[in-house]
Amino acid sequence: MNRQVNYIIYAMLLSLSLPIGYYFVDKIVSTKAASQNQPIIIDNKDKIPEPVMSKSAALGKNLFNSKCASCHAIFKDATGPGILGFEQRGPWSDREKLYAWIRNPLAFMKTDKYTQGLKEAYGSVMQSFPDITNEEIDAIVDFINYASQIRGYPSPSN
Repeated sequence: MNRQVNYIIYAMLLSLSLPIGYYFVDKIVSTKAASQNQPIIIDNKDKIPEPVMSKSAALGKNLFNSKCASCHAIFKDATGPGILGFEQRGPWSDREKLYAWIRNPLAFMKTDKYTQGLKEAYGSVMQSFPDITNEEIDAIVDFINYASQIRGYPSPSN
């Protein structure tokens, strides 16, 4: 009878240890899987939040991609000059001149040495966009300024 009691106790311990063991193994495995799939969260109290793209900048992104990106990149030269910081170069801080240039580059170039230099440097003249509105040009400028903030460059307002 003593043997039977021992077997019963062993059987009960074994039957209890399997679910308990499974529970702990499952916890260990799920913790490892979760740590591999989840990003590491670092306390970013001092980190500057990423600026939110305005509706104007979002429209400007679409316009830039459809009208400008075939010749211009924001952060480097392409067929045309890189656009980053364009408002600090040439006459582009005056929006009226920017509007005139985009709508009719050949006519604008006749009286502006800076744009004549662009033609010499890049070997071509920018395509004209006579139907683009001032608001659309402003939206493109908003997108360029937004992109420069994301990349860590100061915006013209800074």
